[in-house]
Amino acid sequence: MEVKEGVDVLFGTKNESSNTYSSWSLAIPREYTYYLKDGRRKIQVLQNDQGKGELGSRLWAGGILFSDCLGVEKYFGVDYWRDKRVIEVGSGCGITGLVCSLHGANVLVTDKSVLVPLMRENALRNGFGVVHDDGLANDVTLPPTEGNWETVHNGRTVRVGGLEWGANIASRHKHQYDVVLGCDVIYEVEGVDLLLATIAQLLRDDTSVAYISYAEPRYACSFFLERATQTFESVRVLSMVDDFGLSTEKCGKLTYFVDDNSVEGCKVIVLQRTRKK
Repeated sequence: MEVKEGVDVLFGTKNESSNTYSSWSLAIPREYTYYLKDGRRKIQVLQNDQGKGELGSRLWAGGILFSDCLGVEKYFGVDYWRDKRVIEVGSGCGITGLVCSLHGANVLVTDKSVLVPLMRENALRNGFGVVHDDGLANDVTLPPTEGNWETVHNGRTVRVGGLEWGANIASRHKHQYDVVLGCDVIYEVEGVDLLLATIAQLLRDDTSVAYISYAEPRYACSFFLERATQTFESVRVLSMVDDFGLSTEKCGKLTYFVDDNSVEGCKVIVLQRTRKK
């Protein structure tokens, strides 16, 4: 696949459509097995078939690669994730949230209500206990849950819930999370302010952080950075290769742009909140 003339390899073009799938995403099978860096544990993810259905119901490179980053002790240190309250927005298949749970975090994976069954299925098929959380937003009512979602597996339980960006977050979730995760969630300029507003509502008022990863850079990423500086005390952009030590080979295989500069698009935006109560 050739990069079109005039495409900015770092941020893409302003007018590009978000209703596209990467060639990598379309090539992978309906069931995908992700191996953690320790080589012993794995997550088997079910996704939609060949691009049918919701965009978020397929795996994306930013989620796969940032799942690798979660276990990088060089950056996070030992036991960074243990007992952290973590919420993932735009979870899609739920893979990054599930991996984060295996690293010891207390995780809530969220996306549009239509994707809740997929997130639930992927958690259950990997042996996680699952708790349905339908009270994330004050102005969103989800359909009733079928059956009992509360199960137990080796002490690792994840919560699953529907959340639309920009919704009025319920008080029991507002400013309650140490970390917000979002992987390949920046697609259109129109969604940037909604996403940032949601992140700001979810993070604790004191020291907390959001990690927003992407491997298919778009113009909206540039706009996201510009707007984020108006809300957060610290905004940094890290390289998955230089700062997290991921291999250029793996990044190159999974990225949308497949020329020699493709790995340059594998980034993590770090939004830091440092105000004290």
